Parts: sequence; structure tokens; C-alpha cells
Amino acid sequence: MNLFQHFNDKEALQKAIACWDFIRKYLIDRENGEWYWSIRADGTVNREDDKAGFWKCPYHNGRMCMEVLMRLCLVE
Repeated sequence: MNLFQHFNDKEALQKAIACWDFIRKYLIDRENGEWYWSIRADGTVNREDDKAGFWKCPYHNGRMCMEVLMRLCLVE
């Protein structure tokens, strides 16, 4: 999003959108909330690692979403 916002890099915007599509499709736990940590190489959801930890917690996920929403309101 930074590359798109500051340099109008449309390829970077498409990559950011692709990341969000992946998150929506594979990582969001719609039953219990929050996002799973990762997807394994075989394509299954990693349900063993904590959903929240030092580098990934509700703060970071929520902050990312709020940051993107705020920026989209500024994009024409």
C-alpha cells in the first residue's frame, strides 16, 4: 500500500489486494475469530501455532485493516 500511495505503483497495489484475498480465503477463522498463523506447504491450515503471539496479534491485524481503510478513503 505504501508503494501505491506514494509512487502510484499499480503492481504493488495488485499485490496488496492479492495478499488480502489470500487472507480472506485461507487465514480468517470465521467460526472463532482472528486469523490463523499460516498455511502449511500442503495447503492445510496451521491450527497448532497460536493465533496471537508477539509478532502477530489482534492489534497488528486490526491496525492493518484500519490503516488500509483510512488510505482507501484518501484514494480517488
